[in-house]
Amino acid sequence: MPEAFVEMLSGGHPNSLGRTEEVLGLVLADGSRLEQLFDCLDEPDAIVRMRAGDALNDSMQTQAAQVIAHPTGGDLRLVQPQALRK
Repeated sequence: MPEAFVEMLSGGHPNSLGRTEEVLGLVLADGSRLEQLFDCLDEPDAIVRMRAGDALNDSMQTQAAQVIAHPTGGDLRLVQPQALRK
């Protein structure tokens, strides 16, 4: 079983990215793990939430635009980087 993102994103110095780049690579390689990354935004650990947000932001920048079905909202939303919203 793959290592959980919560474990990968926790610990270390609060100002470091820790294993954020590794998590980003896993999400980009396997889009089915995106929901697991979204779930990290609800974690009680602020470091995990910050790093998950950073990884999500970077994934949107890398993939330009994609349709995401967020598990808690149940709706489809088009997500684009800020630069493309003009």
